[in-house]
Parts: sequence; C-alpha cells; structure tokens
Amino acid sequence: MEGASYFRFEIELTPEANPPGAIDKLQKELRAWFTARSLSHVFGNFGGRRLCHGEVGPPATEGDRQAMAEWIGAQHLCATVRLGSLVPLDPSASILAPITDWVFAIENLTETERAEAVASNAKMRSFVEARSAGQP
Repeated sequence: MEGASYFRFEIELTPEANPPGAIDKLQKELRAWFTARSLSHVFGNFGGRRLCHGEVGPPATEGDRQAMAEWIGAQHLCATVRLGSLVPLDPSASILAPITDWVFAIENLTETERAEAVASNAKMRSFVEARSAGQP
C-alpha cells in the first residue's frame, strides 16, 4: 500500500523573525528539491507570507519524509515544521486536519539574516505607524 501513500507538511515561519523574501525562497527551493527527487507534490494556496504547506505523493515513502525533515532542518529559517504520517491515499481525508505526528522547530538564521529581519520589521512598523497617524 506504500505506493499509494502520501504525507502532508506545514512550515510556519515565525512572525517577524525571518528576512524579507524567506517564504518565496523556501517555496522555490522546496519545489526544486521535490523535482530533483522526482516526488509528486502539491502546494496549498492558503497561508499568506508565513505558511508553506501541501502534500507529498503519492507515491511517497517514509524515506522521503525523513529526507524532507533533514532538508528542512538545514534551511536558513526560523520556523515550526509539521510533517504528517505516511498514510494511504483517501480522497475523503480532510486537508485541514491538524498535523501532529512530527513537529519540530528550526532556527538556522545567520546574524546577517537576523539583522535583515529586524531592519525590515522596523521599517514596516514605521510605515504602519505613519499611516495610522495620517501621514502619507
């Protein structure tokens, strides 16, 4: 049954902790990783600038799930990662069910990336405060 199995994933970037463009870079590099491994995958559209989620397979194996965890763990991000169990394909399964099987945090930002995140958030905060005060 493993040939018809898949697993879900969710990578939630920690608010205000990542440099600008982190989600775009993650999605691009993750898509390339899936392609290099010839893995069928689907990305979800819900998540804004903080959430990258989707499904891997079918077919998918436990080895694919382990490899994805290792790959994600090496990325320059501050995030919470959730990888679902390898399960048989079931069209009636909820894609919105919480993923609780394997949850771990990563924090692999360099000092430069942390500084970029702080500067970007300060700039955004100043912009919002200025707009709130009625300034153009």
